[in-house]
Amino acid sequence: MVNKRKWFYGISVGVIIGIILFVLLSFRPPGNRFSKAKIAQIASDHNLDSICYFVQKYEGENRGNAPRSLKDLASYSGGYLEVFYLPYSGASRPLDWSTNVSKIDQYGGYRLAKNTSAGVLVYEKPGAWSDGTVGVGLIDGKVNRLSSEEFEKLQVK
Repeated sequence: MVNKRKWFYGISVGVIIGIILFVLLSFRPPGNRFSKAKIAQIASDHNLDSICYFVQKYEGENRGNAPRSLKDLASYSGGYLEVFYLPYSGASRPLDWSTNVSKIDQYGGYRLAKNTSAGVLVYEKPGAWSDGTVGVGLIDGKVNRLSSEEFEKLQVK
């Protein structure tokens, strides 16, 4: 009898939470809460996170030596080269961008930091976003979005 009460209580709580969520979501304005540019920036932040992971894996397998270019990291992406390109339609890409590793450094949307003393491993090409922000992947694996002025102060180029 006690088990039936626990089961009924669990179902009741689930139904109540569902009703509350339904009511809250019904007051949400229609449409997407994020602009297309914001969604692309979120995707770019994910790419930065992946590239930071590739850098750390590369350094672990190469006795602490940092990669010299993004194409050194291509083998860690499992052939998925899209991670090295900015995720928006205005980004320039060569016709063979998804298969030609040698073009990553020229056309890719990210750069490896030359000076890592500020804690930055990789960053987006400055000027890619209309809001003036630059995404940076940090040594500790976090990704931050900085204003152009904040990015310039880091002197990572």
